[in-house]
Amino acid sequence: MQISGLQMHDPRTGLRVHVLHADEAEGRSFELEYSAPPGSPRDLILPHWHQSWSERFEVLSGQGRYRLARREADLHEGDSVELPPGVTHLHPWNTGSAELRVRQTTTLAQPNPASVQETILSFAMLFWLSREGKVDARGMPHPLQAALILQKLQQHGGYLPGLPVAVQTRLINTLAAWGRRRGYVAFNPACMRA
Repeated sequence: MQISGLQMHDPRTGLRVHVLHADEAEGRSFELEYSAPPGSPRDLILPHWHQSWSERFEVLSGQGRYRLARREADLHEGDSVELPPGVTHLHPWNTGSAELRVRQTTTLAQPNPASVQETILSFAMLFWLSREGKVDARGMPHPLQAALILQKLQQHGGYLPGLPVAVQTRLINTLAAWGRRRGYVAFNPACMRA
């Protein structure tokens, strides 16, 4: 399944993502370009942290803000920021009156082709659920559906803040098992179609 070149759109928020390059063979990194219109929500991506990945964001146009731990800072065209592993963060969101365009480069500490593929597919699934009207007003899917997607992300070292990893993992695994029994899936091949 070809991930590089994949384009995703969330009609609810206007967020557009283009996968510029996904190192599916070696699993070392992936590079995305995303655009967020003015007025799009701050939490396009929920606050999260990675055990061993680093993420670099470069503002191609517009202006935005990001959060790293408890600190927020502005970004303008030409600025970039590196978000290290182990620290809760929010990806840059639009704070200006024009579209925000950002290039994101994610680098894995340990190469893992499944991490690259399944992370991008998790985002594709969320975009597809939004296009299909299967999310609430905040853009969240059914909790059992969300658990299946979060379980995939946790398998690759991505976590939500607030709960210890062991507790969070146990909770997500339990909800994901219920979700599978109710017919939910972590990935639907239809999400790969624009």
